[in-house]
Amino acid sequence: MELLSPTMDFIFKKIFGDEQNKDLLIDFLNAVLEYKTPIVNLIEKVAINLLDLLDDDVIALKLGLDIEHVRNLRKANNK
Repeated sequence: MELLSPTMDFIFKKIFGDEQNKDLLIDFLNAVLEYKTPIVNLIEKVAINLLDLLDDDVIALKLGLDIEHVRNLRKANNK
């Protein structure tokens, strides 16, 4: 039997994308990122598709970005 690699997107999401495994994801992020102050909670953000607003190479952004940042991206893509 061949084991599936957790580096595959589908497997990674199955392991870390489930609300029941939130603590596991927090531990993983703290181990990888090594911030001075550890992550203690995660807030889910909703992804939106901005293909209608930006070029095709910008597929999605997360809600919660600074609106000026989004406007700058739009300006940069319209050059």
